[in-house]
Amino acid sequence: MASRSQRRLEALGLGQRSRLLPCRLEQTQLSEGSFDVVVAQLVLHLLQAGPQRAMAEQLARLVRPGGLLLFSGSGSHGNPPLDSLLLATWRERLRLRGIEEAWIEQFAAARGREVFGVDPQALAPRLLAAGCTEPWPLFQAAHVGLWCSRRLAVEQP
Repeated sequence: MASRSQRRLEALGLGQRSRLLPCRLEQTQLSEGSFDVVVAQLVLHLLQAGPQRAMAEQLARLVRPGGLLLFSGSGSHGNPPLDSLLLATWRERLRLRGIEEAWIEQFAAARGREVFGVDPQALAPRLLAAGCTEPWPLFQAAHVGLWCSRRLAVEQP
């Protein structure tokens, strides 16, 4: 996956301006403010609340002042009837794409156990602690959302 991503970046002319780090975040040894943009694509929802909030703060600290943190993940709308309808729609779309029923059921069973969801408002205090703004939504489709937070040029007191 990393080599495919690197080839894609190079094809777009971004190979020299991008770094893929296929390791655990705490193993990167990157200094604060190392990046203009940090992207966490469909990763945070795989963590429980405590580790998810800690990772959001670590990612935010990697963003240079004025830079952006973009993060996406699945989540709940807090409306059980709507959530059930969206989950049923998601299952049907996967079936229509030829995904095996056993895989669909395995993933659906992981909700709340292995796939937890992202609540951007729950992450807001950690982002603020790292000198970023509260997250604002850029995109929402069914259970997947994309949010953005900007690292402030001057640290908040």
